[in-house]
Amino acid sequence: MSISDTSIKKPKTVLIFTMILVALGLYTYREIAVDLLPDISLPYVMVMTQYPNASPEEVESRLTEVMEGTFAGITGIKKITSASSAGNSTITLEFSQSTNLDQATNMIRDRLSLIEDYLPDDATSPMIMQLDISLMPIMGVSITGNKTPDELLDIANDVVEPGLEQLDGVASAFVRGGREKAIKIEVPLGKLETLGLSLTQMSAIIASQNWKSDAGIITDHGMNYTISSEGSFKTIEEIKNTIISTKTDSQTGTVSQIRLGDIANVYEGYKDSTSYAYINGEPGIILALQKQSGTNSLQVVESVREKMDSLNTILPDGVTLNEAFNTTESIGSSISNVASSAIMGAILAVIVILIFLRSFSSTLTISLTIPISLIVTLLIMRFTNHTINMMSLAGLTLGVGMLVDNSIVILENIYSYREKGAKPHIAASLGANEMRSAITSSTLTTICVFIPLLLFRDSMNGVITIFEDLAFTVIVSLLTSLIVALVLVPTLSSSFFKGHIKRITEKQKGILGAIENFFLAVEKKYSRFIRWCLHHKALFVSVIVALLIVSVIQLPRLGFIFIPETDQTSITTTLQFPHGTDLEIINSRTTEVEKAVEQVLKGYKTISTQIDGGSSMSSFFGSGGSTATLDITLKDATERTGDDMTADQAIAAIDSIKDNYTGIDITTEASSNTQLGGTSSDIDITLRCDDFERLTDVSNEIVTLLESQGTELVTNVSNSIKEGNPQLSLVFDKNAMDLNYINSMSVAQELKADLSGTVVGRYSQKGDDIDIVLSLSNIDRYHKFNLDQITVTNAIGQKIPLSAFSHFEETTSAMSINREDQGRVAHITAKNAGNRSINELNANVSQLLYKNIPTDDDLTFTVGGSWDSMKEGIEVFLKIILMAALLVFAVMASQFESFKDPFIVIFTLPLALIGITLILTLMHSVISIMTLVGSLVLVGIIVNNGIVLVDYTNLLRKRGYTLEDACAEAARTRLRPILMTTLTTILALVPMTFFPGEGSQLIQPIGQVIFGGLSFGTLMTLTMMPIIYFIFNMKNEKNKIKKVMANKSKNIIAIDDDLENNKGEDQ
Repeated sequence: MSISDTSIKKPKTVLIFTMILVALGLYTYREIAVDLLPDISLPYVMVMTQYPNASPEEVESRLTEVMEGTFAGITGIKKITSASSAGNSTITLEFSQSTNLDQATNMIRDRLSLIEDYLPDDATSPMIMQLDISLMPIMGVSITGNKTPDELLDIANDVVEPGLEQLDGVASAFVRGGREKAIKIEVPLGKLETLGLSLTQMSAIIASQNWKSDAGIITDHGMNYTISSEGSFKTIEEIKNTIISTKTDSQTGTVSQIRLGDIANVYEGYKDSTSYAYINGEPGIILALQKQSGTNSLQVVESVREKMDSLNTILPDGVTLNEAFNTTESIGSSISNVASSAIMGAILAVIVILIFLRSFSSTLTISLTIPISLIVTLLIMRFTNHTINMMSLAGLTLGVGMLVDNSIVILENIYSYREKGAKPHIAASLGANEMRSAITSSTLTTICVFIPLLLFRDSMNGVITIFEDLAFTVIVSLLTSLIVALVLVPTLSSSFFKGHIKRITEKQKGILGAIENFFLAVEKKYSRFIRWCLHHKALFVSVIVALLIVSVIQLPRLGFIFIPETDQTSITTTLQFPHGTDLEIINSRTTEVEKAVEQVLKGYKTISTQIDGGSSMSSFFGSGGSTATLDITLKDATERTGDDMTADQAIAAIDSIKDNYTGIDITTEASSNTQLGGTSSDIDITLRCDDFERLTDVSNEIVTLLESQGTELVTNVSNSIKEGNPQLSLVFDKNAMDLNYINSMSVAQELKADLSGTVVGRYSQKGDDIDIVLSLSNIDRYHKFNLDQITVTNAIGQKIPLSAFSHFEETTSAMSINREDQGRVAHITAKNAGNRSINELNANVSQLLYKNIPTDDDLTFTVGGSWDSMKEGIEVFLKIILMAALLVFAVMASQFESFKDPFIVIFTLPLALIGITLILTLMHSVISIMTLVGSLVLVGIIVNNGIVLVDYTNLLRKRGYTLEDACAEAARTRLRPILMTTLTTILALVPMTFFPGEGSQLIQPIGQVIFGGLSFGTLMTLTMMPIIYFIFNMKNEKNKIKKVMANKSKNIIAIDDDLENNKGEDQ
């Protein structure tokens, strides 16, 4: 007994089970995580190591190269890149997408343990970190008000940060702006010289007076007592009264105590600024929030907003929390627009069904397929940990029009038996079972095209994995619609919608009769046209071949882009200052630029400015503290009025003023959330040379060349080799050091304490622990001529000045040394200055470089960028599409038990290229990776109508029709169902194709390709396929006719013989 027969016998069970699934789907819908793009595992592991006071060259030779060599043999590694900057080494290991990163991390640890004895003693233990896309902040919270940034920082640390980090979904908050409170002890260098002390010695003295520890436990009369020594500072006066040294009066011999307050300035103040933050020009604090992996971004932001409202009620008067930036705004609008497209597409599909069937009950039966299939798909997404994102919703949008196809076929067949007088239950059983194999094969041809995606998961930097969500939702929704067609449609038609629906005839009046008459007239003229085509095959085929050739020529001329551009609501302006620029100068000049930006921009919401003084993490990447960023939030398309600017207009406005600020490299670009692998730069020139000086010179030469002769081609030219930091190198006299019993480690420790200060302990104030910072006075720290006066205590306790065993040389240090696959490289990146196709841009830049930059065996360069990513994408997807076509052919061959019939169907597949080229040309679109995704989906859809047409033509020939009559009659009979299934699919894509909302431009090319390709492909199915079928079967038809004629001849001869015999007998 088939599944359809079982469901027909138990209609109430089927109905209840369906209602339960729908209810569960609706209930769990809100629990599905929402994000812009699918959660992807980035196959990168970073190994970060600190090597204090080491130059980039020393870090490279003693750390980076040693570790790179041992990592090279790890299984699964695709690429090794590294950056060696002052005091820091960062190695990035890229693995294949299928690599288990946890196992890879363990292998890295094992390799490091083998070489730990070969690493410098001063270097820290390497820190291993797997990259996670959720580490990117999703939201920024600003704190502004009538208090200083330092006071606002206290509020942020004490109230806001703890309140936000306790929320579900919030992983952490990073604070920018303000200065951290500290107890400052500033000692003049002259005082230290008088006392014969060094700063490190004074640090040890102060620390010894601020000690708190547990001494142990004693037992007395059966009671255990914990003994603790409480020697920590309670007040600033106690710190000032700390005895540092003694002094003996040479005349009286009196010994007097020298206290800290006598020689140093001790006060409650703040540490040196490490960052600044401004919100619309007002100084404040910015907290950047990270979400926990796998959580719903929109729900996390909503929870933060509710908490902000709660915190605002308890903050001091005049202090408020606001949103500084919010990356989920584009997520919400993009998801909403794609969902709206799906709903509108479903409505259009239902209207088509109603027009063709002209019955509310049958339309309702078929239309239920759409919501039920979508809701069940969402339910399965919830239990398989998939997210609602642009790709999964794109899959649902594509599937909306196809979900009803199976139900249409089943219901039509059921009604055909009803018209013959069969009872509802019998008609439902026969109608469903007859078409079960056909619709199963049709569904398999659609979903099997996604199988090759699994074979190329490691290609294109893992970009393929992003499309797995699209494939998942298409496959699940179509399989669900198949089950609905085989289970629910027969059940509803046999038990709940029993009314006999008779086909409309020409004699019927009214609008229904008019519609039927229109369809009949179309069918009649179409049948005549097919017969005309069969008699003019050469002419028709020649026209189509000519159109195909024109399309093949025109397609590359459309141009290429890796990822379609979307309407962004946020842009980022980066200010790069000369390295070594004082933070206060950076702060001052950034404020000037920010005011100018505010004046030229129109229609912005917020400008959040962050000036980083060089955090530990930024130093790992060589960014240092010479940059500032302006995160600018613009109004979205629905909010803009009048002169409000788009992202492109805002970027152009900021670029128009950047020449007014000499000495600052200002670049502005859209803050895209849709970067899918590849490279974010249109042009990426990779220069390789082991001679760092030559590498630097040639890279600067390329930058100059592009900025002078390539202005029409590129803009925002950037060199990965930055101008080095001004550096005072301490050059040791080894002989003098040995004579004075000095070692380099003690020198380094003393210099660090004198110049950067040192934390000598903690001071408790109202429950908060505050660092006690000991340093030289500002005037001694910030002048080069004071450095020689610093003294170092040698092994026998003597104070030796630096000038006795060393001298300073003023040089410029390399900012960072970059390496790829164990060789030095430089990257020169740039953006497209116009609307050139990326392949044309790449060719023009290559021509300019090869003409002006000589190369040899020691120095080479390659011009890459977006075009390299696109070329790889084209190569990969052509392989995937070819494999998908072969799978579709295999499914059809299995269904037809023939190799000829599947070939007839798939022969029309290349002709869809004409429709694709036409719609892309008319809409002035370019070819992107999304265009290729749409082409893949099209392969599985376009053959379905051909399968039905060829199958029915074969049936008519078996019934005795001639070849021409069978082609014409099959085309006429299947015209309506083919038009109905095609129109439901392409009209469902109309909103996505022609009316994309904000953010949904990313998936618009998918809709364009399927709309254009399926529309023209269906036209070819209805016209070209009968011709191809006729051509492929002409020989058989002629042989059949000859056989018939031969039989007729034999019969005639036999009759003549009989007549002759009869005549003879009569005589």
